[in-house]
Amino acid sequence: MSGLNCRVAVSNAGILLGVPGPYGARVAWLRGLGSSAPEWALTLGDTDAATEAAPAVCVVQSSAHAAFVEQGVAKRIALPTGKARVVAEGVRRVAMGSLGRDSYVITAGSDLRLHSSEPAIAAVTLVARCESLAALEVVSLRGSVLVLYAPEGSSVLGVCRWNGDSVRVVRHPSRAPILELHAQVSGESAGLALGYGDDGVDFARVDADGQMLERPHPRLRGYGARLTSPSVVWVESAFGLAASARGGVRFEGLRDAEALRVPEFTSPCRVAYQRSRLVLLAAEQAGGVAKLRVLTQDRAGERRQEHVHALAPQDESRRRRRSALRDSVSELVSLSRAGGRDGAPLRLLASGLGVWFSTPERSLRLELACLERGVRLRVSSADEREEEPPPEPSLLRLSRWVRCSLGMAERPRSAAQEALVSALTRALPEAVLGALHCVGGAFEVNLTLPAGPSLDQLLQVLLACRQASSTSSSTGAD
Repeated sequence: MSGLNCRVAVSNAGILLGVPGPYGARVAWLRGLGSSAPEWALTLGDTDAATEAAPAVCVVQSSAHAAFVEQGVAKRIALPTGKARVVAEGVRRVAMGSLGRDSYVITAGSDLRLHSSEPAIAAVTLVARCESLAALEVVSLRGSVLVLYAPEGSSVLGVCRWNGDSVRVVRHPSRAPILELHAQVSGESAGLALGYGDDGVDFARVDADGQMLERPHPRLRGYGARLTSPSVVWVESAFGLAASARGGVRFEGLRDAEALRVPEFTSPCRVAYQRSRLVLLAAEQAGGVAKLRVLTQDRAGERRQEHVHALAPQDESRRRRRSALRDSVSELVSLSRAGGRDGAPLRLLASGLGVWFSTPERSLRLELACLERGVRLRVSSADEREEEPPPEPSLLRLSRWVRCSLGMAERPRSAAQEALVSALTRALPEAVLGALHCVGGAFEVNLTLPAGPSLDQLLQVLLACRQASSTSSSTGAD
């Protein structure tokens, strides 16, 4: 069993969790601490690619939001039914927070920027030239946004304050390069937990201007055990610290249990305090299944309750199948570029689920799509000047509507198109021939396969298309 990095937003409305996943970042929503299962769980993004970074999450007036990075593009989404929107490109890391009714995304790339959810508010540059960051955190304090960041390899803690009118940047020294950072606000200040990858966690406290009220100083020690996932938590009247270690979660700053440990929690976890109870949340991966562990207890370590929830987004099976299709298509393109097969090199569609390729007669497009049962393979006429084709040519959609409305028949298929259909059905004998459409010079052929095609089957499809084109060309010449 291995632990997963996670980000957590705890509110009175529920708990929002973000974890990395094999087919994209995952988020889950628990309505309450005693929930028997997540109310919903989703996988974010379009590429179905594995990610090691957990998405940033926040809750704004009972509404859940997330931000994530996919192939260098930062995106934000209102959960669970919203559509992801692009925030910025060339991004390496994101954080997310709220101020009043507004949620905002912090992006770290060549610069550090704040992006509001309000369209009327332009992106704000916080740091014009930003080094690669090891940690990034954001909180709201007294009407201002505080962005806390730690440059990789530098013994510096940076604090950017934005009050809606101006930006103020303060850089504070730390005893070593900071690897992990967590912050929580209470009253007039924000408490910080600073992790260095060793056996100590430092505590610091800043005001709304980013000035230090308490400079970084050691407060939690592992006594030889490496501490990870530091958390700072406000417990009734003071800030406390927690961190994960091989021997369990360590706490400091709890008046009733200064040396309290939770030995069964060995994975990286986040700690919160809600309704007079400590809340420990950890995400773990075992045998390809991700699980969320939620443990609650009072400060004395008593009245303990634990719940384990499976993190299984409903679309994960389809994403797994799509990822396998992308792998097959990518291998096909690599083979063509290496000159392993006759014919011009293939050009990958932006979706990764198909290719453009040429025959002696014309350019064609091969596309794959996952269905509820099986996979659809579509071969259609193509215009390689398109950056990305629409899901279905609009001319074909219009023609079908006209035929259905007026009872018109499709135009008879040409010899080349007849030869293509015949070649495809021979190459894929297990496929079920679906819709065929011909309008002017445009056409498409749809087949349904019981499972995703293998690399050899895709090669057979390309060969069948080229042979059909050669046959029709020589027949026309005769």
